[in-house]
Amino acid sequence: MLLPALGFLIGLTIALLMARLALRFDRALRPNVGATLVFVASAFLGAILFTLAYTAVVADKSNTLQSKAAVVGYIFGMFVTSVSAGWGGAKVFAIVWSGLHQNS
Repeated sequence: MLLPALGFLIGLTIALLMARLALRFDRALRPNVGATLVFVASAFLGAILFTLAYTAVVADKSNTLQSKAAVVGYIFGMFVTSVSAGWGGAKVFAIVWSGLHQNS
C-alpha cells in the first residue's frame, strides 16, 4: 500500500515540475494556478492513455516490454505525451477561463 502511494507522489512531483517548466514558456499561463492544476491532470490522463496504447502495440501477452528500445521508447513517448497533453489542457483552460471572465 505504501509503494503505490510513493509512486503516485513521485509522479505528481514530476508532473508539477514539468508544469512549472512548460508553463513558464507561455505568458498567458504563467500566473494561473488553475492552469497548473489542469496541466497536471491532463498530463496524468495523457500518460495513462499513452500507456494503454503503447502496451497494446509493443508489449507481449504478459504486458511487459522485452527490449531496451521498447523501454526507452516508452519513457520518451510518455514524457512527450504528458507535456503535450498537459500544455494543451492548460491552454484550453486558460482560453475558457478568460472567456468566462470577459463576459462578466
